[in-house]
Amino acid sequence: AEAAEALGQPKLWEQAEKAYMEADRLVEAANALEQRALLTDAKLQAPLFAQAAELLLKVGDPNGAIDKLEQACQNEPTNDQYAQLLEEQYRATGREADLVTFLLSRGDKLADKGRRIAARKAAAELQRSLGDVEGARESLLLVLSDGDDADALLQLVDDAESRSDFQ
Repeated sequence: AEAAEALGQPKLWEQAEKAYMEADRLVEAANALEQRALLTDAKLQAPLFAQAAELLLKVGDPNGAIDKLEQACQNEPTNDQYAQLLEEQYRATGREADLVTFLLSRGDKLADKGRRIAARKAAAELQRSLGDVEGARESLLLVLSDGDDADALLQLVDDAESRSDFQ
């Protein structure tokens, strides 16, 4: 690891990771994966961050795993597997507000209309359950920016009626 750090070569970090894995030093192996990812082409980083997250989950570090999964999702926002793992960790650690932010951010990055709408609807539903009615309303309006959606319209009408806002 010292040589890898001094020379900054991904191959040396890979060797360090393997040595740490053999020694069952998972935290250090996760760090080696992260260092390797940072020195690797951006297109290849996400799987390395996800592997580091898996190791951190094994040693009971969900917040460290969340950090790595966030990096994986930033590099590969269309990867549903990484997004699902991150969502599970946010929920397991009670970080629903962070999950809302992630869902909305991911929705902005998704080119597929159906997946974008699903992310925004999930954010709206979570916001409503957290008592953030205004945030839920804004998320539903984002859903409508992709076209008519009967469910979103119905929820917005119900919201307007509860506020006595008939405009």
